[in-house]
Amino acid sequence: MKANKQWFFPVCNTAFRGTLAMFADIEVKNRERLAVGGPVIYVCNHLANLDPPIVASVLPRRALFLAKRELFNNPLFTFLLKGWGAYPVSRYTADLHALRWARTMLEDGRAVVMFPEGTRSRNMEGLKKGHVGTALVAAQTGATVIPIGFYGTDNLQNILKVLMPIAKIRMSVGEPFRIDQDVSGRGELERVTEELMTRLAMHLPEERRGIFSDKIPANFEFTSAVESPLPLGMKGSRTETALNAETSGKSV
Repeated sequence: MKANKQWFFPVCNTAFRGTLAMFADIEVKNRERLAVGGPVIYVCNHLANLDPPIVASVLPRRALFLAKRELFNNPLFTFLLKGWGAYPVSRYTADLHALRWARTMLEDGRAVVMFPEGTRSRNMEGLKKGHVGTALVAAQTGATVIPIGFYGTDNLQNILKVLMPIAKIRMSVGEPFRIDQDVSGRGELERVTEELMTRLAMHLPEERRGIFSDKIPANFEFTSAVESPLPLGMKGSRTETALNAETSGKSV
């Protein structure tokens, strides 16, 4: 699979950062934890259609995304979405092709944003059970995983709100961690996924933790903190230095 050049990303990200600065109130706790080089999976909860560009706007490096396949029905949208850095995924099946794509991008030292719930949570229902695909890709690649819990984007469902994203958004970045690469079998993957989702829930308000509200505090068996993650800017792959040079790293 070819590396995604993301020719459309710089324009979109710069413009959206501008509209966020004008209309939104964003705070990011532990922002410094985002600055990790090499292969990284940013794991997020999912509330609204505008979550992907909002997450992209606060990252210090360019990231790729898995997006629901229904968005790619229009040829023009497909062209623009792929130029932005999105790749289609079937949400209700084990989409092995999409997971292989994510694995390939990570093996090339890239950063990928994944929403393991697979769909948005609505009406304050809180965090839902995660699909095992994220844990599988993380275990296969040894990528650093960084959880980002956020809330306040619930009313940003209409894509046209990208022009006026009025919202009070709060984000909390978790401690970078890795998954044991010796994980095997569906049972262990499900347990890893539960640990991953619990680490994400730790950075959400209690009323937003959903089914994971009673799992905190937790003991982790299959995941462990990364004490010294690769600094951003260090050469983690043949493409990372060039991509970072194209991305300003400016935050809202």
